[in-house]
Amino acid sequence: MSCGVTQPGEVIEIGESKFGSTVGIMFFGKKKRDDWGNWDVEEGDVSKRQSLKVIIKKADWQKIYRRLMSLTSIPCAYIGVAEIGYEPMVQYGYFTDATIEVSYPTEYLLSIEIEGLT
Repeated sequence: MSCGVTQPGEVIEIGESKFGSTVGIMFFGKKKRDDWGNWDVEEGDVSKRQSLKVIIKKADWQKIYRRLMSLTSIPCAYIGVAEIGYEPMVQYGYFTDATIEVSYPTEYLLSIEIEGLT
């Protein structure tokens, strides 16, 4: 087992992720076809990404909004699901977009996009 980043910090629980959250991979290499249809692939880096849907408490939404504003340029560990078997939902990186949907009487829906540093 290896560890790429170890950084102490504060744990902030935002809410509970919902089903429908997604994980993905962005490829930064180049793929192109030649005149005969053959692929030419130049290796490049990859970056993990995830899109989380999180239920947050109505009483906490403004605090969460302010906290996210303070983290716009700080890399953080984002843990979408803290269970064995969901390791791709643990990422170290930046959030690129966050939207809070104010639509339920006691809970709100946070949609957050995260792009990993690896």
